[in-house]
Amino acid sequence: MPNRRDAPRANPQPKADTRAEDAVTIGWMLCMITTLVCEIGAAATQLYVLWFDTTAKNLAIFSGLVQFAAVVFGLLTLIGYPLVRKVRRDPVPRSIAVFALGVGLAPVAIVLLSALV
Repeated sequence: MPNRRDAPRANPQPKADTRAEDAVTIGWMLCMITTLVCEIGAAATQLYVLWFDTTAKNLAIFSGLVQFAAVVFGLLTLIGYPLVRKVRRDPVPRSIAVFALGVGLAPVAIVLLSALV
């Protein structure tokens, strides 16, 4: 009869992520969420100025500032994605990666399209 200690484990414990992996992933996700919040805030203030109060110049300036912050954090999100892929042992789930890349590209695309129009 084989000893219980000699038998291979059926469910080995998954390896925990290192602190570096966690730090890079959390920083990347925070940049992505900040980009999304800034983009929603810029769109909301711009729509308020267009629909309700066309004389609110301070809100229009605030909308531009928040849009600039969205572009900066969007670029950080795009730059951080290859770093996260390199550092992590397990790849980022595809749905999260696609969403994050879309969020990172959206403010850059909006600024470029608004410059063309």
